[in-house]
Amino acid sequence: MKIRVFLASLAIVGSATTAMAAGPYIGASAGVSIFHDSDVTIPGLGGGEIEYDAGGAVNVSLGYGLNNNFRAEAELGYKAADVKYDSTDANITSYMLNGYYDFKTGGPATPFVGFGLGIVSAELEDGAYSVDDDQLGYQLSVGAAIKVTPRVDLDLMYRYQSAFGDFSIDGVDISYGSSNILAGIRYKF
Repeated sequence: MKIRVFLASLAIVGSATTAMAAGPYIGASAGVSIFHDSDVTIPGLGGGEIEYDAGGAVNVSLGYGLNNNFRAEAELGYKAADVKYDSTDANITSYMLNGYYDFKTGGPATPFVGFGLGIVSAELEDGAYSVDDDQLGYQLSVGAAIKVTPRVDLDLMYRYQSAFGDFSIDGVDISYGSSNILAGIRYKF
């Protein structure tokens, strides 16, 4: 189901922007993901926090550059981190629609800001047991692109990602937020 939603999003981005597209592109990025401490609420028992070790993040995207300053894209992302003092792994898969504004400065770097909305899926697993939940999520990005060739840009960005609500996993409510430092590449067709 989630893959169908992502593929439908790709089709919408592609068809809605074809007429005004300055050019389609594909992209990929990877980097460090720092999960923020999660607030945990257990009904009848109270709450606490989950702490995480730093983890990794990868993303792939398909988008269009619009009228020189705006970009729209569909993105599939994956983040993973280990829970501190435990053998549990935390995995986040995201299906996002992103919009970016590029600040054309005329210099070698093009700063940009971005905002995305979509589905954020969380999974906690300890090797023998796995639980998951989905929430509506968002992400905010700020970074800069460096043009390597007329078709290739290298990106460096900071991204904050979060869910609008807590994940409910086996009756336990868990908040989510992560800070991500990513390096990427975009190829324009």
